[in-house]
Amino acid sequence: MATNWQLIREVMNGVIDACEAVEELNPDLFAGEYEARSDYQNDVCVGDFLNRFWQYPEGAARDIVRVRSHLGADQKHPSEVARALVQAAIACAETVGLSDAALATEQPDFAAHCGSGGNSVQSLLSGIPKIQNGWMLTGITRALGEFRKA
Repeated sequence: MATNWQLIREVMNGVIDACEAVEELNPDLFAGEYEARSDYQNDVCVGDFLNRFWQYPEGAARDIVRVRSHLGADQKHPSEVARALVQAAIACAETVGLSDAALATEQPDFAAHCGSGGNSVQSLLSGIPKIQNGWMLTGITRALGEFRKA
């Protein structure tokens, strides 16, 4: 595989930086700020920018599928690795807006799909790379090593 993980890391870090900056601006959509405009681009309001904030990556994903087709590099479906990246991003998205206290709050009666994931949002989220890089990667490495020896 020739995946450019540095590019993906840069994109995800850039998206995280942009999301953090917008959250710090804390637009009050119920106080009319949704319709706020400036001379920067007076035909676009805050609400338009916020909608485009998620629509742009969605559109870029569709464009990348089209470019892959032009390159003759179509894929019938995303690989397991690609799907892991998407699902990790979705899990991270579920934490947006939760306070540190809420992230750390243990839910003693909660049974996670994976027992080692824990029972707080923080432990479930941090468990993703821990489980992938530990148990799963070890299993894959050992199984492939044994298979390739035979």
